[in-house]
Amino acid sequence: LKEFINLFDFSHLDINQSIRLLLSSFRILGEGQIVDRIFDLFSVAFYKTHKNSIFENEAAVHIFSYSWLMLHTSLHNTNVMKKETFPGFIDMLKGQNNGKDFDVEFLSSIFNDVKKVPLSFDKNVQTNSPSYWELLKQQDRV
Repeated sequence: LKEFINLFDFSHLDINQSIRLLLSSFRILGEGQIVDRIFDLFSVAFYKTHKNSIFENEAAVHIFSYSWLMLHTSLHNTNVMKKETFPGFIDMLKGQNNGKDFDVEFLSSIFNDVKKVPLSFDKNVQTNSPSYWELLKQQDRV
């Protein structure tokens, strides 16, 4: 898993694009432990090329990434009855950037993008997404 994640080049992508790229490369099925391990390894790879970003450390990337997925699931899974709200998303991430809060404008941008653009595993829909084309580009590199 570590070697697979290290094949990605996240250096020119923001966190939202990077998470979408990673999740477009396979379908996450499994328990929380598996998802946690994937995001643990992702956070190390992402932070390595984004040390001078809004993220204070790898742990902040990890928590944010997991929260991103929880938000996406809440907003787009039809089995979830109580959808996450923007204030709830802010509360979930309060103090999670090495004891600091994430910028509200940044969180608003992420929340709105996740709400507007669901991940798709349908090949017909996926081929129209920027993350799919980035994945193809990176596959050619490998």
